[in-house]
Amino acid sequence: MKKSSKWKRVLALGLAAVMTLSMAGCNNQKNGENGEKGGKNGGKTVAADPSLAKQYVYRYKDIELGANAQDMSFLTSRKGADQLELLSSYWDYSSSDAGQQVLTFYTLDLNGNFKASVNLNTNYESEDTEAKKTSSEEEFDDETYEYDYVNFNSACLSNDAIYAVRNHNHEYYEDEEYKYEQDYAVCAWDKTSGDQLFTVPFDMSKYQNDDSWTGISQIVSLSDGSVAIIMTGDNAGIISVSKDGTISDLKKLSGAQELLNGDPQYATRDDGSLYVAFYNDDWTKQYIATYNPATGSLGEKYEVPENVRYQGFYNFSAGISYDLVYSNNDGVYGFNLGETEQHKIMDYVNSDLVAYNINNIVQLTAESFIGTYYDDTNYKTTMAYFSYVKPEDIQDKKVMVFACMYLDSDVKANIIRFNKQSTEYRITIQDYSQYNTSEDGEAGQTKFNNDLIAGNIPDIVLVNSSMPFESYVEKGIFADIDDMIKKDPELSGIEFMDNVFEAYRIKGKLYQVVPKFYLRTWIAKKSIVGNPTTWTMNEVKAAANSLVGEKAIFGLGMTRDSFMYNMMDYCGTDFVDIETGKCNFDNQNFISMLEYAKTLPLEEGEAGYDEDYWENYWRSYQSQYRENRALMQELYLSNMYGIKYSVNGMMGEECAFVGFPTNGGTGSYITAERTYAIAENSENKVGAWQFLRLFLTRDYQNDTEYKYGYSDGLSVIKEYVREQINESTKKPYWEDENGEKHEYDDTYYINDEEIIIQPFTQEQADEIFNFVCSVKNRNYSDENVKNIVDEEVAAFFAGKQSAENVANNIQNRVQLYINENR
Repeated sequence: MKKSSKWKRVLALGLAAVMTLSMAGCNNQKNGENGEKGGKNGGKTVAADPSLAKQYVYRYKDIELGANAQDMSFLTSRKGADQLELLSSYWDYSSSDAGQQVLTFYTLDLNGNFKASVNLNTNYESEDTEAKKTSSEEEFDDETYEYDYVNFNSACLSNDAIYAVRNHNHEYYEDEEYKYEQDYAVCAWDKTSGDQLFTVPFDMSKYQNDDSWTGISQIVSLSDGSVAIIMTGDNAGIISVSKDGTISDLKKLSGAQELLNGDPQYATRDDGSLYVAFYNDDWTKQYIATYNPATGSLGEKYEVPENVRYQGFYNFSAGISYDLVYSNNDGVYGFNLGETEQHKIMDYVNSDLVAYNINNIVQLTAESFIGTYYDDTNYKTTMAYFSYVKPEDIQDKKVMVFACMYLDSDVKANIIRFNKQSTEYRITIQDYSQYNTSEDGEAGQTKFNNDLIAGNIPDIVLVNSSMPFESYVEKGIFADIDDMIKKDPELSGIEFMDNVFEAYRIKGKLYQVVPKFYLRTWIAKKSIVGNPTTWTMNEVKAAANSLVGEKAIFGLGMTRDSFMYNMMDYCGTDFVDIETGKCNFDNQNFISMLEYAKTLPLEEGEAGYDEDYWENYWRSYQSQYRENRALMQELYLSNMYGIKYSVNGMMGEECAFVGFPTNGGTGSYITAERTYAIAENSENKVGAWQFLRLFLTRDYQNDTEYKYGYSDGLSVIKEYVREQINESTKKPYWEDENGEKHEYDDTYYINDEEIIIQPFTQEQADEIFNFVCSVKNRNYSDENVKNIVDEEVAAFFAGKQSAENVANNIQNRVQLYINENR
C-alpha cells in the first residue's frame, strides 16, 4: 500500500501548533519534582490517572494438575452446580516412538481447588496396531516402514460419562507403494473409574468418497445423556449416539447448512445448546448464532463486528456476565450478541500475568473464571483460578503510560517485572493496534499521531518504522537518552557500541534506547574481489567479469523488484541526506543501478516449471558461490552461527564485507528489533528512565545465549559483542546432566554432500569485530520516497524514458516532498 504524505504535512503543522502552545504554557509553569516542568497543557504529558492501573485487575493462583501439566492440552470442560469437570490430554513417548495420548479427567471445586483425577483406560494398542516408526537415525526402508498413531480430537462430558471420537492412523509401504489408512470409533468412559463403557466403530466411508469430503466437526452432549456428532462438508448433518453406543444414520439439517460449511467453532451453553461462530462462503464475514443440536434449529445469526474479529476473537466460551467470553493478546473480553463493542474483563499487564492469551476459559461467576495459559517464564502450560480485584484493594502508585503498536512477550515480561519490583511506579499499556482494522491497518498510527497533536503524549513510546520519528524530535517531544546515560552511575561506566548509538542519533543526540541490534551487509570472496570496504555499481560489474556460468552478481533469485527494494534500503541515505534534506538521485551510481535493475527478471515466476526444474534450481542455488557462479551474498548478522554458515558454509573461504554498492556510504546498516523513547516533558521521566535503563544493564545484556552464539540480536555492550564473536572460534558443544561439555561439528549440505563448518580463526574473529564496530548507518525507511522511486522508474523499465531523465524526475519530486515535510 502506498502511503500519502498528506497526513505527515497535517501532523507537522499540528505538532508545530502544539509546541507553540507548550512553550507559551511552560513560561508560566513552576518546576516540579526533580527539576521537571509542571503543567498539563500543550506538549506536556498529563500525569496518568492512577485508576488506569487498577482497571481489569485479576488475582490468579495456579492449579497443580500433575507432573505432565506443561504438555497438556484441554479437550473439553463442563461446569456443574458444585464442581468443574475437565478432560485433558498429553502425549507420552515412553512406550513407543509414535507416542500414546493419555486422557485424564479432573474435578475441581468452583474456587479452583483440585478435588480428584483419573486416567482413562484408552486401551487402543494391540498386536495388530502396536505403534512402530522407522528411526530417523536409520536408513529409510520402504519394506519395513510402518507408522501407527491414535488420537482423540473431539470430546464432551455428559452427566454420567465421558465421550470422545478416536482416530486411528496407519501409514506403511506395500509393494513399494505408500499406503495411508484411517478408521474411527466412538468411545465412552465411566467418570469415576476411568473404565471404558464402550468402543463402537464409526464408519466414515459411508459419508466420504472420491468426489466428496465430510469430516467430524464436534461431538456434543445432549440433555437426555446421549451425544451428537456434528458433521461438516458435503454430507453435513447430525449423527446421534445413544447411551449404549448405538449410532444413528446421518440426519441432514437444511436449516443449518451455512453454519456447518463455515468452519464452525463451538461453545456449550448450560442448557445444552451451543454458541457457534462461522464464516460466510467467501470468508469475509463471521457470524455467531445459537444452535440446538438435538433439534437442528438455528437461532438468529449476528455478525461479529469487524473490530472485534480483527483484534482477535479467540478461545471463546459461553459466559455469565456476557453471552461470550474470549481472550486475545492483551486480555480477556466479553461480548453480547447484537452489540458492536467488546467489553474488557481482564488486562494481562495490570494483572501481572505474562501470557499471550488464556485458553479454555470457564466463567464461574461474574467475577471469577478458570483458564489455561502458557507461562513464558517457566515454559509450561498452566491452569489457574482468576478472581477480580477491586480498585480500592490495590496500592496507589504513580502511573506511566507505555504506548505501542504491538507488545511481544519479552517487553511484556519486563514491564510486569518492573511493576512488581517498583514501590513508586507502575506502567500501564496503551496499545494503539486496537484501532486497526482490515480496511485500515494504519488507524492505530493515525490515532497515535492525533493524540500527540492534542498534547496527549505518553510517558514511554515503543518506536516503530511507521512513525515520523525525526519530526517528533524536531518538535522537542522526546528526551535526550545520551544525557540520561551520562548521569547514570552504573551505565556511564560501561563501554557501549557507540557506532550503534551513532546510527540512531539525530543531529548528534540519541533519542532512543536501543537494547539489541542486528547488522545487514553483503559479502564476497576475497579471492575474487580483494578486500574493499565499499564500492560502486560499476566496480561490482567489473568484479563479476571473473565469474562463470550465470554470473549472478547478487545471487540467484534476485529480481527487479527485490533489487530496487534492496537499493533503497541500503543506499537511500546516499540519495537523501536525512539531516539536511538535500537529495542526490541524479548521479552516475544511481543511474548505473537502474541500468542493472533493467537486466533482471520481473519476477521469479513458478508457473510453468515442473518438479525437475525446481529440484535443479535449488541444487544450483546451494552451490552457486562455491562454484563462482555468483558474486555477493546478503548477510543478516544476528548471531555468530549465521555468519559461520554463510562464510565457511555457502562461500567456503574467507570473505570481504563489501556491502551493497554505494557512492558514499558503507553499503551496510544497523537496525534494531525495537527501540524506546521517553517524553521530554513527562511528569514521570525519572520513573520512565528507571524502567528503560534496565535494557542497557549488564544483567539484561549478558544473556547466557550470547555465550553460545545463537542469540537473536547482538548486545550493545562492546565487551559482550567481543565475547560472542570470540565464541565463534570454538566448536559448539552441549552439556550433559553432569555438566560435562561434549563438542560437535556444525555441518552444512551442498547437493547432499555434508560439509563441516569449521570455527573461525582468531584473525577472522578480529576482522568481524572490527567490521561490526565500523558500521554507523541505518537503513532508509521513508516509504513515501520509495513510492516515488517506484512510480518513476516504471517509465525507464518500459523503455519510455532514459535512465538519466528518470533520475532527474525522481530528484525533483523527492526534493519537493522533502522540502514540504521538513
